[in-house]
Amino acid sequence: MATVAPASTTVDPGATVASGTRRANGVRCDRGDVRALGMERAAINCGELHRLAATIRDRDRAVHVAYAARDAPGGPERWSDACAAFHEACAAMSELLAGLREGVRRGDSDALDAAIDHLDCDVWHFRSGYMKQELMLALARARLTEAQRRRIAGLVLTRIDGPARLEFGTVTTLAKRTGGRELRAGLRERLRSADHRIAHRALIVLLRLPRPRLTEEDISVARTVVAAEIVRDVGRRGRVRTVAPWVDRALPSLADVSWAEVLLGQAADGNEAAGWLVTRSAVVRASAADEPLHVRLVEHLVRHAPEHDVEFHPRDDLPLRDSDVLRTMLLGLLDDGDERVRRRADAAWRFLDGS
Repeated sequence: MATVAPASTTVDPGATVASGTRRANGVRCDRGDVRALGMERAAINCGELHRLAATIRDRDRAVHVAYAARDAPGGPERWSDACAAFHEACAAMSELLAGLREGVRRGDSDALDAAIDHLDCDVWHFRSGYMKQELMLALARARLTEAQRRRIAGLVLTRIDGPARLEFGTVTTLAKRTGGRELRAGLRERLRSADHRIAHRALIVLLRLPRPRLTEEDISVARTVVAAEIVRDVGRRGRVRTVAPWVDRALPSLADVSWAEVLLGQAADGNEAAGWLVTRSAVVRASAADEPLHVRLVEHLVRHAPEHDVEFHPRDDLPLRDSDVLRTMLLGLLDDGDERVRRRADAAWRFLDGS
């Protein structure tokens, strides 16, 4: 496959040449050249892309330096020139990616390969995260060959192994649209990583797949990952406050009667992470398959919801509306010495009573 990238010529970084071409750090940033590429053929040259990204970063820094010295003699002109050079470099990258996205939307096979190449290069510069998101969304809507799906699976796994980034949410969308056996296998392997950050990112993506096909062992490991996230929050804040939204999204796939019972026992022993988990609607609803357990769990929720900054929502948390055992328990709580407990018990009773 031929190499497509801006031409490289080592020249004076500040030199300006004809036709609106500006050169810096060995990269020629020419809008006409970028349009000519069109990304309709061939693979991306990673080295050239990284040099162009470095040019954007360098010129970004130069803008800040020039701004700081804008009151010096000739300062406004230097600031203006720095801004123009920065925008020229950004325009080169933007137009290159615009050509890529257009080719991907047309379903051009070479453009699809080039887009995957670009994401594989993983360049970093001003607004690069937003640009990668747009490219990922275009790929998520495209018709892909099996080879391209496998390459994207590799990209998703690489993003899970790397640091947390802006585009991770879009990575989950890309994974959901592409899927595949290789991706599931890689995610299940990373779910067991000793690095919690990798494990929790793997779980997030795994649960977004249309068919995650979790085994009992996978579910057990996933529960450990969720609990570890809550323990981390306790470590940061001294108590559970704002747990990442992905935790609540994961719980419906992980909660069942046996886990609810384990959590309730741990909560009774003072385990704060378990105490928070057992108050979540997904766990409460899962316990409804065992009426006595469900009643005990609802009692815990009514008594301890404020300790975990949890709002009590009877509509979500009381699926057993016809349970006499549940009604008897709530009737007893209406005489509790704690006004907040009485108020929540009354709300639950009214809901069950249909008033």
